[in-house]
Amino acid sequence: EKDMRTNSVVEKMKRGEMAYGMNLSFQSTTLVELAGRVGFDFVSFDGEHGPFTPSDIDDLCRVADMAGLTPMARVPNIDDSTILRFLDRGIMGIVGPHITTAERAQELADACRYVPRGKRSFGSGRGSYFGDFESGPAYMEHFNDNVLVTAQLEDVEVLDNIDGILAVEGI
Repeated sequence: EKDMRTNSVVEKMKRGEMAYGMNLSFQSTTLVELAGRVGFDFVSFDGEHGPFTPSDIDDLCRVADMAGLTPMARVPNIDDSTILRFLDRGIMGIVGPHITTAERAQELADACRYVPRGKRSFGSGRGSYFGDFESGPAYMEHFNDNVLVTAQLEDVEVLDNIDGILAVEGI
């Protein structure tokens, strides 16, 4: 279908293949373009530690799309409004930092997907410009299938809660 955005990392995972990419902690459309030229599958932007503005993410996603890369990002926090800003720009994979409990893992999963699989609100950012869908719900289902949601487990508290975290659907 026309301009249908799919997540190359999700596609490769389904086939049991390795996906390759790079992480950027600073804005560089040149490096994003070159990552696509060398055949990477994705590029990830460190929005937790990097100085990215929403306009930067817009431009970086645009270049990633043109270079054939799936754009992903680590977000600074898992607040709905923060994650929404990244997804509305065109990010297709979210890494949520400091996931320490099943409740936080569920918040992360819910913020990244539309109903019925999450609680993301529908916006009109550039991320929703792609594809010729017969309806809004068809677009939402396609997006839900293509977003990659990753919980970053980096705190000692995780050890007490790992079973609950791993049980959360959509991570």
